[in-house]
Amino acid sequence: MTFPLFGFVTISTNLIPAGTGIARYKHLTKPMRILTILSILACAELLIEIWAAIYLKNNLFLDDYYTLMEFSMLWGVYFYANKSPKTKWLLVGIGALFVIAWVVGVTMFNSPQPYGGRLAVPSRIVLIALSLIVLQEVFKNQSAEIMEQSVFWVAVGVLLYSAGTIMIFGFSTSLLKLGVPYFEMAWRVNWVLIISANLFYTKALLCKAPN
Repeated sequence: MTFPLFGFVTISTNLIPAGTGIARYKHLTKPMRILTILSILACAELLIEIWAAIYLKNNLFLDDYYTLMEFSMLWGVYFYANKSPKTKWLLVGIGALFVIAWVVGVTMFNSPQPYGGRLAVPSRIVLIALSLIVLQEVFKNQSAEIMEQSVFWVAVGVLLYSAGTIMIFGFSTSLLKLGVPYFEMAWRVNWVLIISANLFYTKALLCKAPN
């Protein structure tokens, strides 16, 4: 698979939310500080993946661990941004079930899929559910402009990226059977989703903290 200039542009967009979060860290709420840390770790994980691909000839083993880290961080953003006790308990229950499923998946299934982590699709499904729950709470809250709530932009970014990624990861093997051009086209779509998510996260980090 070729790696065109667009791929490098996509990778560079990971620096935008990380840099924005670092620049505004003192003025950020706790959820947005967690998002900043996630953005920094995402950049670090990308560098480790490149290093592993070059020197170890295999970086697939990193997928499941990054999946858990990303899920935990986004869960933290949602949990601390939410003020409803009932919703917090719901988030706790769903989060605990996912962690249990992650442990079972990693310990009992030792062969990762060729082009994606074993838990990539399940994690995205759960993140979609969490995002919808959070968005429902955002729309219920009329005390602040929806567009000025950081968690709104995070949830929209997660929804957009997760929905697209489910399709790509879920059908990657089938796409590869159709031919390399179809597989490459799918990954270019994935790059567009990554750029979009990074821009949404950046917008979330630029929102003013509530008084």
